[in-house]
Amino acid sequence: MEYPSCVRSGYCCTKAPCHYGKSGDDGACIYLLPPDTLGRRSCDKYEYIVEHEKGAIWPMMGSGCSSTLYNSMRESILLGQQIVWDSDGKPHVTMEQSNDNRATE
Repeated sequence: MEYPSCVRSGYCCTKAPCHYGKSGDDGACIYLLPPDTLGRRSCDKYEYIVEHEKGAIWPMMGSGCSSTLYNSMRESILLGQQIVWDSDGKPHVTMEQSNDNRATE
């Protein structure tokens, strides 16, 4: 099965950590880094995970997004909209277009 490209919305990591991660008080992975200006987020354990899973049939990183339905964070990044994170780590999508380039699949 082939999945759409990951756009680094952090959606999956805010729902639950992978088996390399660890849940914070809000349930999101503690290794999810702060967002960039478009709201894209990265994993602080990315290099470790990629190295550890070399040769895997379905590697954790690089297999694509399996959470596209009802994922407004992903849709906003693809549309170039800003995702604002509140102090509780919850995302809010603004209707303003970001000045950064739009993400592409």
